[in-house]
Amino acid sequence: MTLRFLSFFLMLYLLGCSASDAQKKEEEVAPEVTVKVTRVERRKVVEFVSGVGSIYPLEQTTVSSMLSASVKELKVQKGSEVQKGDLIAVLENQNLELAKLRAEADLKSTQASFQKVKAGSRPEEIKQAEASVNSARASLNNAQAELDRKTQLFQREAISRKDYEQARVDLETARSNYQTAVQNLQLLKKGSRKEDLEAAWDLVLQKKSELELAQIDLDRSLIRSPLTGVVTEQFVYPGEVVDIKAPIVTIMKLDEVIVRAHFTPEDASQVKAGSEAQVMVKVYPDKVFEGRVIQIGSVLDPTNGTVEIWVQVPNREKELKIGDYATVKVITRVYPDSLVIPRQAALLDEQTSRAMVMVVDKDAIARSREVVRGVINDGFVQILKGLEEGEIVITEGVYGLPDGTKVKPEHLVQGEP
Repeated sequence: MTLRFLSFFLMLYLLGCSASDAQKKEEEVAPEVTVKVTRVERRKVVEFVSGVGSIYPLEQTTVSSMLSASVKELKVQKGSEVQKGDLIAVLENQNLELAKLRAEADLKSTQASFQKVKAGSRPEEIKQAEASVNSARASLNNAQAELDRKTQLFQREAISRKDYEQARVDLETARSNYQTAVQNLQLLKKGSRKEDLEAAWDLVLQKKSELELAQIDLDRSLIRSPLTGVVTEQFVYPGEVVDIKAPIVTIMKLDEVIVRAHFTPEDASQVKAGSEAQVMVKVYPDKVFEGRVIQIGSVLDPTNGTVEIWVQVPNREKELKIGDYATVKVITRVYPDSLVIPRQAALLDEQTSRAMVMVVDKDAIARSREVVRGVINDGFVQILKGLEEGEIVITEGVYGLPDGTKVKPEHLVQGEP
């Protein structure tokens, strides 16, 4: 009986030793888990609000005709790039050119007349007037002598009353001529009167106005671009007759565009004029266009209850197309130096700001650690508490990995040590 018990316990002991040795051997050969890792690093983190909208030109205008005439020349077509002041079209203007030439000639003639009045009388004109006075005085003396003689004859009834009356008329005519000659001489010696100069100058101004109007009409026949941009619509062709206010072309300024995006009132309340913004379109899925907020709507859109915000975006390569849809992110806050890890390295608690990460220690052991997160964007999570710069966290293979597992880091996702 004793020998049998001793044999049983010896067998148990040997079995136990065998099991213990097998367990130790299994632990010794347990394989390491291969994982991908990265280091906790510092980088700029931003908070933003998002909206969607459409793209509009920064400036646009429809150039119209100011005259009723036929189109003589069209210098541009749809798609042409133009500079401010470039000639777009020429309307038939031969009669306008002639009207301008006539106005120029009239102005020159009027200016010459004004200068003559302003300069006053020349010496030779005064001498001629003095001679006229002397001649008129002599004629007056002769008429007086002739009337005296005929008066005596009439009294003796040697001549008729008709001859006598004619002598009286001749005397009055000679006296009037003498007075006129004297007045002309006095005016020439005094020079032009103030009112004469004013009247002559008013006529010059009138002719200047007529020339300006003729030039305006001629200029209206030469249609020029009011801004630098691209011709996006063409409404007429050479030979067509256009009426006043008829559209010729539409020009848009496209080297900068405006994205009119819609935001919820809550998000819009965080936006300020001048805030940086990012614009994305489907045709360039990997490209971000930088812009800036220039206007924030003050009323809600009655159809959807949103606030319209305008973002101005440089577009020198003309990649952003008018009418296209765009996604807009407006930056509301910037953290210039934050600890971050890749989004896939964190197991997020969607209800709180808590998250779990697996940190690899110096012995290559994965340790579970709770952290406090901040902003999540651009594929990164901002870490507010729980990690230090340079620590290594697992980015792939973290799901279902037990705490304390021996790991073999495959490579660093971000910068290598």
